[in-house]
Amino acid sequence: ANDAYIVLDPNFRIYAYTKSDLQATILGYFCKVSYRLPNLVVGTLTRESIRQALDKGITSKEVEYLH
Repeated sequence: ANDAYIVLDPNFRIYAYTKSDLQATILGYFCKVSYRLPNLVVGTLTRESIRQALDKGITSKEVEYLH
């Protein structure tokens, strides 16, 4: 069972509830992380953060792990 899930607000703020360090790291490639707690990562999606992830070669295959 996957105990991780992501909530995306209309203002592009992301709340990722996960205990996985790997999932939190992957999420950090796509958003500007505001803070990280043991079970929660809070960040914001920006054009720049998405562009940087794409420039680093991050594809949908890597993102599939978040599901």
